[in-house]
Amino acid sequence: MKMPMMLPVCLLSICAMAACDENSVDPGDPSDSGSETAADTDTDTDTDTDTDADADTDTDADTDAPTADTDTDTDADTDTDAPAADTDTDTGTDATPDPIGDGWTEYFPEWDYHVPPNADEYGERYTFEDGVFHLWVTDTDQSTFPGQDSGPRSEVRVRNEYASGLRQFQADVMVVSGAEKVGIWQVFQRPWPWMIRVYDGEFRQYGDGSTFADAAFDQYRRMHTIHDSAARNLKIYLDEELVLDTTLSESDGTVDWYNKFGVYGRDGMGTVNEIYFKNVHFFQKD
Repeated sequence: MKMPMMLPVCLLSICAMAACDENSVDPGDPSDSGSETAADTDTDTDTDTDTDADADTDTDADTDAPTADTDTDTDADTDTDAPAADTDTDTGTDATPDPIGDGWTEYFPEWDYHVPPNADEYGERYTFEDGVFHLWVTDTDQSTFPGQDSGPRSEVRVRNEYASGLRQFQADVMVVSGAEKVGIWQVFQRPWPWMIRVYDGEFRQYGDGSTFADAAFDQYRRMHTIHDSAARNLKIYLDEELVLDTTLSESDGTVDWYNKFGVYGRDGMGTVNEIYFKNVHFFQKD
């Protein structure tokens, strides 16, 4: 089996979390350390019903799409022997916060991890070293939330719930060749998610499955996402070029939005699916 590619970076410690418990990581200060309306016409219903509310129930109308996915997780990273959390998040070169547009304020949410139960120790499906997130899953991994048909995932679940205003995500992202049929970034409001997906070497939007960019394997690209919660608008930039401007699905609006990033495997996923995120920043404004 192909071994995951690792960057030559120094190991930082990561929090340990029990299968039905969670310990959030406080990232500290990271500076230290297309134009279309996609009404999500398919039947995706990624609903969160867990105690910490990350439950996907996706029934994708894409031709490659999986069946229902109803995560009822309790934030299951069950590595009880993992090293203690280290909040040094030095992101190294090019780590300067660089939001698209004016008037943004950086903020620093906590996070935790969602990983397969068969590989839940630090280093088996995720690392966080020198500010670089490395996340991967294989096509033989168990569902992260067993019995809920959600598929295996290795994701960072960001604790940045918000009900109003604008939020921007910045990161340098590298999808490793071999990744296929995986979600890599989400903005989520139960029961409606929206994902960037890697299908056939392309970035496709969750919902109508349309392509908005090439996946450009094995190279870092600067990604910005800007979400206007009131307008339900999402803009995605790659290397400061607008590649998608879309309207998100309707929802009842009774719960807050939040983000995830990593790899979330679907039916037909690649043998080994991995991704790197570095220089991660979060911004907000009213």
